[in-house]
Amino acid sequence: SSPQKAAGKWGTLGNCDLPKVPLLLQHQQTLQHFLDTEVPSKNPEIILWLGDNDGHDVWRQTKEEHLVKARFITDHLKANYPHRGQVYPILGNHEGLPCDQFDPKGSNHWLFQDFAQMWKHWLSEEAYTSFLKKGYYH
Repeated sequence: SSPQKAAGKWGTLGNCDLPKVPLLLQHQQTLQHFLDTEVPSKNPEIILWLGDNDGHDVWRQTKEEHLVKARFITDHLKANYPHRGQVYPILGNHEGLPCDQFDPKGSNHWLFQDFAQMWKHWLSEEAYTSFLKKGYYH
């Protein structure tokens, strides 16, 4: 509405998503809480990462923001669960640009390439190849 009412660095009361700084801190704190309290052994058999890393302000989303958030989560999961195969990441409907649209041969081809490279550590060669082409694996 107006610059005087903008959420700012730390957010505001109202109906909006968190800005980047508290959002990244929230992801970090949530992961740390999960590691410290919910999984005392810190050795779950699998982690299903269901995507939708971005907020619902779809009119402001950029490729760069998608990648920053995904790399942040990827790096934390790799650091805390370094064993290959424990994490199964997938794309949510908010990862594509524009939101809810996936075109493997068109404007979202970057998405499959960048995320496949980020997640290669967890994917078999067959899954990696499938994800590069189609954005999914089995």
